[in-house]
Amino acid sequence: MLATRSSAASKPSRSSAQLKQKGSNAQRNGGNDQDEEDDLIEQLNRKLSNVTLNPSTNIPDEMNITDISTMLPAFAQPLYNLLASGNYEQQLLAMVRIRKYLSLQDVLPRIDHVLALDCINFFITFLNMSDCPDLQYETAWVVTNIAAGTTAQTEKLVEAGILAPLIHNLRVSRCVHVQTQTIWALGNISGDGPPYRDLILRSGALEVILQLIEMCEDPTVAKEQKYMILKIAVWCVSNLCRGSGRAAPEWLQVTPAFPMLRRLMYIDETDILADTCWAMCRILNGTHKMNLENVVIDRELCARFVALLSEPHPTIQVPSLRSLINIASGPEHHTQLLIDAMAIPVLGSPDLLAHPNSTIRRDALLGISNITAGTADQVREVTVQDNGNVMRRVLEILRRGDLGGEDQSEDGPEFHTEGGDWRVLREAAWVVSNATSVLDLEITGESLLFVFIM
Repeated sequence: MLATRSSAASKPSRSSAQLKQKGSNAQRNGGNDQDEEDDLIEQLNRKLSNVTLNPSTNIPDEMNITDISTMLPAFAQPLYNLLASGNYEQQLLAMVRIRKYLSLQDVLPRIDHVLALDCINFFITFLNMSDCPDLQYETAWVVTNIAAGTTAQTEKLVEAGILAPLIHNLRVSRCVHVQTQTIWALGNISGDGPPYRDLILRSGALEVILQLIEMCEDPTVAKEQKYMILKIAVWCVSNLCRGSGRAAPEWLQVTPAFPMLRRLMYIDETDILADTCWAMCRILNGTHKMNLENVVIDRELCARFVALLSEPHPTIQVPSLRSLINIASGPEHHTQLLIDAMAIPVLGSPDLLAHPNSTIRRDALLGISNITAGTADQVREVTVQDNGNVMRRVLEILRRGDLGGEDQSEDGPEFHTEGGDWRVLREAAWVVSNATSVLDLEITGESLLFVFIM
């Protein structure tokens, strides 16, 4: 089974309950807050650098990109003198140059060179200069790219006190571009791990971010501005939701985002939709063990996730699939909502069970196994929907080995144990184990007869 699984303790007691188990993505890692080693999709976009080189401010700069690329450590002292000059134009020029320097390749050693200037206190001062929005913006941009670096590099920012002015600007700045770049910086800091994520959540930053997202629903907001705000803000929300399903306090702090995220599930922008789905998936990670409050799960929501399984983009498909898994790991009436939304034939379709990505194959089977851990009627739905082909495909995986497209040899499918494919077989076994464990609950021999025909 997947690391540890919650038993069907929330179900009505039955003699076979100890044999039937559900799993959610929260249990996949045994409660570990780290992502799966083989789950590269989940780890994407944890941190993002802003590498635009176009000038954001109209400050003349005689240094070309070649000069900028070799600016540090060779010209550290002149650059430091600009920062310490007390002259607004010179300080802004210094920040523009640092921003350009951090937007080039090989960014990690460049970040070290910038930090070696011992300049974070200048950054804090500049962020606090409310009458200088261009300087605040450039500084927030520099902080964003430093926070996109290693944990040690991000730690230096946080320990120096960078969070306080960032959160203050998020709350009080009247410049949307300053707010947006600030959100980007906070997203990178929160993406470093739970400790910083929790600091930002406890500051109340999420509430302000949601207000900015809501502002984008105003039809007078320019399309390009709306896209940029939503792209950065929704990504940041997704990072703030990362790992929140492990503990009640953090989970309750992110659930206010759920209604807004639900509305965004219909947006026609692939990257924003992907981050929306990841945020939803991470919030739903906590529904198997906590009271829902702001999280309303109904047939419409389930149907939308089912529809998104047909998306060609794994960044949308994977979190949608895991959202269905997490819903199915909850009480039986949630499982029934999935059945009513026609999740079974989609989860059991060749598109998912023979998908080239073994993670998607495994997760599809985990969704089916959660449904077969439900009531007798729910198990019957799995055995009869799509003319029984769902269970036949599951059994074919067990009989012939994992049938994923990427794993087939010229001689046909083989039984694979490398690349995580044994997990696919394990989930297929759980589907059958859960289904057969309800034979004493009036599931007739005929309805599961093909389970024993191998």
